Amino acid sequence: LIVSFPRRFIDDYRKTHPEITDETVNNTLDYIDVSNLTPWIHVPVFMGVGLLDRICPPHTNFVAFNNVACPDKQWFVFKKFGHGVPASQHKAELEWIKMKFGMK
Repeated sequence: LIVSFPRRFIDDYRKTHPEITDETVNNTLDYIDVSNLTPWIHVPVFMGVGLLDRICPPHTNFVAFNNVACPDKQWFVFKKFGHGVPASQHKAELEWIKMKFGMK
């Protein structure tokens, strides 16, 4: 599933290049999908996900999160948020970073 952004760019391109198939688009996107890069992450991860996010739908975040190689990872879900997360998440992130770097 590709949401309206960036889907509209793909649709616009395909209007002028009708030879491009869905399979070609999906195969190309596989190369740049962040979930393909996450196995290289070996540092702790702290992630917040808004369930109403229409730009980066939650399932894309969870695919990436599940592929992170580091076992020290955690996520928080915000049922009523979209692409942004609440200020409390940012405060929690800062506290988590301080703890990881022994700054508490």
